[in-house]
Amino acid sequence: MHKLKLLLSCLRPLATNPSMLLPSLRVLWQRARSAGLTGVKIGLREIRSGRLPHANSVIWKAHQSRLERELKPFALQTIASMVHRPLISVLIPTCNTPGDLLERTIESVRGQWYPDWELCICDDASSDGRTLAILKRYGAMDGRIKIVGNERNRNIAVTTNRALSMASGEYVLLLDHDDLLQPQALFRIAQSAVAQQPDFIYSDEALISKKDADILEFFCRPQFSLEMLRSQPYIVHLICFRRLFLQQIGGLDERLRISQDYDLILRAAEQAEKIAHIPEILYLWRRVRSSAGHRMQSEVMAASTRILQRHLQRCNVAGCVAEAEFFNTFDIRYPLRPGLKIAIVIPTRNDWERVRRCIESIEATVSQAAWEIVIIDHRSDEPASLAYLDTLRPRYQVIPCGRAFNFSAINNRDVAAISGDFSHYLFCNDKIEAIEPGWLERMLELGQQPDVAIVGAKLLYPDRKRIRHAGVGVGLFTAAEYYGKSLEERMPDGRHNRGYQGSLICTHEVSAVTAACMLIRCTLFQQLQGFDERLAVSFGDIDLCLRARAAGYRVLFSPHATLIHHGSCSRGTGTAQLEAAALFRCRWKRYMDEGDPYYNPNLSDQSYSWEIKEPLPVTLQVPARTGESIRANSC
Repeated sequence: MHKLKLLLSCLRPLATNPSMLLPSLRVLWQRARSAGLTGVKIGLREIRSGRLPHANSVIWKAHQSRLERELKPFALQTIASMVHRPLISVLIPTCNTPGDLLERTIESVRGQWYPDWELCICDDASSDGRTLAILKRYGAMDGRIKIVGNERNRNIAVTTNRALSMASGEYVLLLDHDDLLQPQALFRIAQSAVAQQPDFIYSDEALISKKDADILEFFCRPQFSLEMLRSQPYIVHLICFRRLFLQQIGGLDERLRISQDYDLILRAAEQAEKIAHIPEILYLWRRVRSSAGHRMQSEVMAASTRILQRHLQRCNVAGCVAEAEFFNTFDIRYPLRPGLKIAIVIPTRNDWERVRRCIESIEATVSQAAWEIVIIDHRSDEPASLAYLDTLRPRYQVIPCGRAFNFSAINNRDVAAISGDFSHYLFCNDKIEAIEPGWLERMLELGQQPDVAIVGAKLLYPDRKRIRHAGVGVGLFTAAEYYGKSLEERMPDGRHNRGYQGSLICTHEVSAVTAACMLIRCTLFQQLQGFDERLAVSFGDIDLCLRARAAGYRVLFSPHATLIHHGSCSRGTGTAQLEAAALFRCRWKRYMDEGDPYYNPNLSDQSYSWEIKEPLPVTLQVPARTGESIRANSC
């Protein structure tokens, strides 16, 4: 009945604006594909509230007005006062580009607020007379535009490299022949170039319809994530390089006819000393269904798989690349090194059936990794529970704990009493149930890497249909919250829910994960002096992750380790929880003020599901995120 009322409540705004019926259905379909039933409910509520499906375009139009009104005067004043204004070369390869699209692309460069640019166009032997006429006209019109042509048709890589050979700027930006730059794009690049001097810069972008009429989707990216890049080419546009660096790494690989941009970005990531992300939409991407990437999906996947394998070889990383569930997604398996052994630490109190379910599920699903279970018994007094713990003692360590409940102290002090030689601890809530073979091996594959501190798992609600935890966003809902909460785990077609830009299916860096299922290297746990015991009941796990990152290590989320979490995961609102939240916010205030680097500032901080912020923020000084200094306040 509730669902029927929600559906009926949507009819009124559609009845008053029937032209939005088809766009509404398209958006509901997109919501269903991205977030399942939860996404459909969100879409229906948007329609009911009057936020009709053209809302992206409405948001964008308002944002453009604010940019012109608020940012442009500041930008022009800043440009006039810049002591050093780096020349930026824009590279465009063309080939039989439709005339109207080519003109709009060139005009988007000529309309830049930042004046110190040159446009280097190489035409790949176009046979369309209009394309050639437009290039000739613009070459005569503006002295900053350089044009050459190939004698015969080659490929995008060859043509782009020839455009690069004409460039004289400090930085070069790659622009597709039918896409658009935002007017502030080169200004932001110049700001980053002067302030950070990065080798490689990328930005956020928006997907536009063929006629520029609609904003179809916003792509608001995280700070650079190596594992995300290995899982999918999440960086697409805008990409810009220091020219000498790009020439040093050889430009685009001219042997590649497809996936050459993915190869370039991976090679740049391997050698760049500094990678900057500008969290602002600077590029409008016109996705054309007839493009090579859409027509040759199987070839793209095969080529990208080979490119990724070569990337691992260059990085001296043992790993095997396989195609994953969706187009342009990949699954890398890292062979386990010998000598690794995990102590699975499970605190419990009474409720022997719950802990038995946890232990038996681990026994049934872990076969390749070496492990031992360590039960920390916190004051169990039920006869049945005590009897069950006695049955475990011949096989596993059972450590009694009689002190008052303090999650951090229980784990710290009783972990110190564990006997045996272990490489890693897996902190595991007794409400956890393993449901798929190989989950622990997948976590250990990542956790064995020398620069990885902590690995977290994907946790589901007991119904196995909805996600409970897919990493932690620091600063969400005033302190920290779980990503993906209550989103559908699978789509109606049976495939996994991709989440925003693959966040639910791709391994990637995050600021933190929950200790309900958390893998950490033993030596690092000792180095960090374990959990902070002042955070007795909550936030201790997130604090530990942030301290690990401050020590220079990565924290990863593994979607390939999927388990059930029975019972409540809520951080609660009791006195102890409120005190912990206050201490956490005080300690990590600077981190939250600067923004979680793996959560884009254009996304709402009141959302579990990466919803776009309304209105889109207009910030005068947008920091290029290059790997922040992580420091805690003294609290």
